[in-house]
Amino acid sequence: MVNRTQAPRLGHVTHIPIHQPRVKSMPNGQQVQLLPIGDQEVIRFDMLISAGKWHQQVPLVANFTAGLLKEGTADYSSREISELLDGTGGYLQIGAGMHHTTLSLFSLNKHVHTLLPLLQSVLYRPVFDAREMETYRRNRLQKYMNDAQKVNFLAAQYFKARIFGGKHPYGFFNSPDDYRKIKETDLWEYYQQALVKAPAQMLLTGNITDAVWQTVQENFGTINEAGHSELQKSFAFEAASEKRFHLHKKGAVQTAIQMGIKTISKAHPDFCAFLILNTILGGYFGSRLMRNIREEKGYTYGIASALVPYLHCGIFTIYTQTDNAFADKVLQEIQHEMDDLIQNPVPEAELEMVKNSLRGDLIRNMDHPFQMAETMHSLMEFGMDVSFIDHYLHTINTITPEKIHQIARQYLQNEFHIISVGG
Repeated sequence: MVNRTQAPRLGHVTHIPIHQPRVKSMPNGQQVQLLPIGDQEVIRFDMLISAGKWHQQVPLVANFTAGLLKEGTADYSSREISELLDGTGGYLQIGAGMHHTTLSLFSLNKHVHTLLPLLQSVLYRPVFDAREMETYRRNRLQKYMNDAQKVNFLAAQYFKARIFGGKHPYGFFNSPDDYRKIKETDLWEYYQQALVKAPAQMLLTGNITDAVWQTVQENFGTINEAGHSELQKSFAFEAASEKRFHLHKKGAVQTAIQMGIKTISKAHPDFCAFLILNTILGGYFGSRLMRNIREEKGYTYGIASALVPYLHCGIFTIYTQTDNAFADKVLQEIQHEMDDLIQNPVPEAELEMVKNSLRGDLIRNMDHPFQMAETMHSLMEFGMDVSFIDHYLHTINTITPEKIHQIARQYLQNEFHIISVGG
C-alpha cells in the first residue's frame, strides 16, 4: 500500500516513451502517418498542405481561402456544414500559416463515415460564395481595425517588418485596403494554382479501426489532385539599418516593447540549447525577466522571450507592455539580464530547476493522443520526425552551465532591433 505521508522519490526523466507513427500508403500513392493510440472511440485527421502565405500572389488570399473553405461547397451549404458538425459532435479547424495550410478534423468513430466525406468536399469542391465572402471580409476587417488600436499588435507588426523587410512574407503586414480589395477571383487563382496542387502530409491519430482506415482511403485514396504548386517563390531579407524605432500613438497610456534578432531555425544544431537559454531568460513564469522586471521592479504584469522558428530562419524576441514612464527602465533591465547571461555562467541550481520544468512540459505534450498529434504536426512542418524529441530531451539532461554560457555569448551579443509603440 502506498504511504501517502511520504513524498515520492525525485528522479530524472531519461526517456519518454514515444509512439513512432506507422506509414501506410493509399491506392493513389498518398502516404498517411498513423498513430493508433487511445481507447476512446475518437479520431483526429490532419492534412498539412504545402501552401500558405509564402505562396500567395495577393495579400490575405491564403487566409481568406482557408477561412472560406468550410463556408459552403458544391455538396453542402455553410449552414449544413455547421449543423452537420454540431449534430455529430465533430470539429473542423482550418488555418493558413506561412508555409502550410492545415485542416484538422476531430470525429467520433461512429461519425467518420459522415464527416470524412464532408472534409473531402470542403477541400476539393469549395464554392467561395460571394455573400459568405462579404461576411467574412467584414468580420476580419473589423477585427483588424480593433487590433490596430492595440500597442502590442502594432509593435509586433513593425518588429517583423524591420527584421525581415516589409516586402518579405515574414515581415509584410496588411492594411485595411488589402481587406477591401481582395476579390473572389483571387481566391480561385490561389486555390487552383497553389492550394489544391500542393503536396500534402496526412496524419491519422486515435482509435484507428479497420473501418476508420477504410473510410479514409475511400475519401482520400483515389484523388490525384496534388502535383506541383505553380506559385513557388524566393525572397531576400532586407532588415532595416536603424535598430531603434518608436511609433508614437496618441492617447496610449502604455508602451509596447518588442525587441529581437533574426536567428537560427529548428534544424540548426544549437536550436535545442538556445531553447533552454530562452527558458532561463524569459521562457517561463520563473524566468529572470519575470523575477526582475515584474516581481522585483513592478514595471509590468508580464514579460517573456521566445525562440520562434520559421522554415528559412528563426527569430529570438522579447516582448512586454509597461507604463510609458517605465519604458526606458524596462529596456535597461532587459539588457542587464542579457549581459549577465553573456558574462556569467548560470548557477547549477537554477539550471536544474529549468531542466525540471522543461522535462515536465515534454511529458505533458506526450500525455494524450491529440497532444501527441500536435507535437507531430509541429515536426512535420519542418520535415522532422520524433527523433527530434529524443534529441531535445538528451540536450536538456546533458547541457551544462558552460554550454549555456557559450550559447549566450554566441547569440545574445548581436545588436538587437528595438521597437516601441506608445505615448
